[in-house]
Amino acid sequence: MSKKDVIDIIAFYPKISGEIAFYERMKSNIEEKYGVRGVSVAETPPDGAVGDPTGRNAERMAESGDGDHLREIEAEVERLQRLRSQIFGALKLLPYYEKQVVWYYYIDGKRWAWIARAVGYSVMQCQRLRDSAIEGLAKSFNENSVKR
Repeated sequence: MSKKDVIDIIAFYPKISGEIAFYERMKSNIEEKYGVRGVSVAETPPDGAVGDPTGRNAERMAESGDGDHLREIEAEVERLQRLRSQIFGALKLLPYYEKQVVWYYYIDGKRWAWIARAVGYSVMQCQRLRDSAIEGLAKSFNENSVKR
């Protein structure tokens, strides 16, 4: 995995919660449209023998294609949650100062001078720590098939 790929993945980490919230809103809008909040499309009987209004609405949703869309949204939310967990897990394994530098720079968006003061190293040393961390994260991401 290239350094750029690793940086892209790390830089995406703080945005994941917003992405998940966006997809959850999309899911909620579809569920509200059909009045099926919390009902799985897979629960609709295959023979079409649906007697209750919620079941009929779930059936309509499946027929319209929104059921497929809902499943895609749910899969994307699961993928994003897994990605967030994988990134956090890889960051946890970094040595303390590497973890701090990466977190401050990519997650918190701090400048090098601020980071250097915070960790008690020079800017150049902090950048070396970052480079070392990126190499470690690349190995970890490759081993765990982490992809944005």
